[in-house]
Amino acid sequence: MANITISVQSFLNSANNLSITIDDGQTVAQLKTAVNAAEGTPVDIMDLFLSGTKLTDATTLVASGMIAGSYIKTSNNLTQTGLWTKQQRQDYKLQIAALRRAATSRRSTYDINELPNPYNGNDTAPDDGASTLTLGRPWS
Repeated sequence: MANITISVQSFLNSANNLSITIDDGQTVAQLKTAVNAAEGTPVDIMDLFLSGTKLTDATTLVASGMIAGSYIKTSNNLTQTGLWTKQQRQDYKLQIAALRRAATSRRSTYDINELPNPYNGNDTAPDDGASTLTLGRPWS
């Protein structure tokens, strides 16, 4: 197969594109791994689209119709009902926010326990969250 360079919409800033060079015999799952290596976005939440069609992980890039210069749109799948618990969505959203904050040289380390009431599965019953609000929470 052959190396191709494609543009992938950034998960952290949709106005930016990542330039990814990858063998067109690789799978979409391997492309997701390359995107993760480029910007740190968790692979589990990635949905990739070529010309409006959602790409499946097992499909090779060439079989999906991808060629050099292709533009891949991105979306996260955090809003898909039943796929994630509220706690998992909260964790992934904090991970993405931390990556965005790090990219702009802002405080990017977080402590979920500084949230007043972090999710526990799908339950919002108080657990080990902070008892008082802290300025800048949960970022340190």
